[in-house]
Amino acid sequence: EPTLLTYPELDHFGQHRKDARYWGSIYSSFSTLKVSWPMGKGARVFAYLRRETPHAEAVLSVLSSSNYRSIVVCPDAPDNWLTKYNRGSLTTTQLILDSDTFIHGADVAITYGSHGLTAGFLRAGKPLLVLPAQLEQYLLAKRVEALGAGSLLNPNDSARNLEDLIHGLAQGGRYTAAAKAFA
Repeated sequence: EPTLLTYPELDHFGQHRKDARYWGSIYSSFSTLKVSWPMGKGARVFAYLRRETPHAEAVLSVLSSSNYRSIVVCPDAPDNWLTKYNRGSLTTTQLILDSDTFIHGADVAITYGSHGLTAGFLRAGKPLLVLPAQLEQYLLAKRVEALGAGSLLNPNDSARNLEDLIHGLAQGGRYTAAAKAFA
């Protein structure tokens, strides 16, 4: 019988599978390095991006000009991103952090669509904005959207509505309710 390390709701091809056994997702933080949330009163936004993540720098720009308390991990970020955006209520780092802390402390997550981190945030009842760069990530983002637990920003679309997407997720509401229902 097919055995899958995912959840039926996140299986790209679940509607075509018969008799599959789902064992959930394997996820663990590879780091114990912790960083405190920036000071402030806004929602806590945790982002895990890669340099090639579509709209990555636009996310940094929006978060740096917002009142959200944000931590962005981007292991391959160019140094100029760190100096340009690491200020006030936004902490940017190239270091891999203890993600478990941020999964439970965040109000909203922004990812490029890695399965483990996406499933981890959903298991914690946190809504997501997914910025996929490749097909598997896009298919996972479509499943998150179908759950109502987040939004997808297509890599071919403009980032003009990025601020509105983040704001909609940070308000709690239906996205948070759907993520909590998944959890």
